[in-house]
Amino acid sequence: MRIAVACQGLTVAPYFVQCTGYTCYMVERGIIIDSRSMPAFDQPIEKLVEVLKSVQIDVLIVGLIEYDMAAYFCRNDIEIVAGAEGNALDVAKAYLSNTLAGVDNVCKIGDYKD
Repeated sequence: MRIAVACQGLTVAPYFVQCTGYTCYMVERGIIIDSRSMPAFDQPIEKLVEVLKSVQIDVLIVGLIEYDMAAYFCRNDIEIVAGAEGNALDVAKAYLSNTLAGVDNVCKIGDYKD
């Protein structure tokens, strides 16, 4: 599994569209085994999804995100967890341990499949 957190520095960006980069975590057996930083791209959402899928991202954790953007990720099999805040590593660990509070798994709320 691979998790990306939309960041400003080392913290979750309050607004997805304002993130300056992504911290990507590789997970095996529920444990983070590697992390990499990736700069944000000033590209259309379609290109961003293509890039994230090319590095095998399964989950994208964000602060606030527009409904249409979230739906596009969901339709392309990238799980969106919205409403996160705090240190990116702490948020990723909390997600893995099912203790991430105050967030919504957007793809499970709506039916975005075509």
